[in-house]
Amino acid sequence: MIHIREEIGTVMINWKEEFKKMEKHIDELWTKYVKIKRKNGSVSYDCRLGLFGVYGPDTKELEQEAKNYFRQYFEDGEYS
Repeated sequence: MIHIREEIGTVMINWKEEFKKMEKHIDELWTKYVKIKRKNGSVSYDCRLGLFGVYGPDTKELEQEAKNYFRQYFEDGEYS
């Protein structure tokens, strides 16, 4: 029983490390492929590949919406 717990713990640690690497990679791609412009309290997030564009008030919600679009295209393999 202890051996199984140790293996599960090792798998969880490895999974967390891989997840952190993937998040870092996604952040790097976000910086590379998304152009951000702020002006007069508004912001636009535009994919440099022309896949999406989001414009509106400069809020966390709008940023999250843009990141959701980005992740969808990432998961579809558009940025590989």
